[in-house]
Amino acid sequence: MRDIKIKNVDILHFGVMNVFLLEPGENMKLRNVLFEKIRINGDGERQNEFIRLKPTINRYMQTQSPGYITDIRFKQVVLKGNSGSYIIELTGADEQHNVCSVQFDSVFINNNIINEGSPFLRIGDNVQNLTFK
Repeated sequence: MRDIKIKNVDILHFGVMNVFLLEPGENMKLRNVLFEKIRINGDGERQNEFIRLKPTINRYMQTQSPGYITDIRFKQVVLKGNSGSYIIELTGADEQHNVCSVQFDSVFINNNIINEGSPFLRIGDNVQNLTFK
């Protein structure tokens, strides 16, 4: 999957699942994805995770191999609402099936901009070229 643009979206509520859950498997290459001008309302009670980028393997896959994530951009993404964990997790499966070239450009959680020191951010192994604007 590549060259995906999702722009100008209002999400009135999200439940226990992540708003942005990118978990490619079966050697799928997920690249060049833009999420822009996304406005989200969170209630904070059951919402622990906000964004997860993680090549993965699950029991439903025929090819038991993780995928690849590269060139993902979050631009002008705003989550407002009750306080909550709202975790942003990025982690690669291994050196080959990594998370590469992710940009957070004006991403906010309750008026707090996401940057390298954000308490919401969890960076695991095999993540390269992470930038903030």
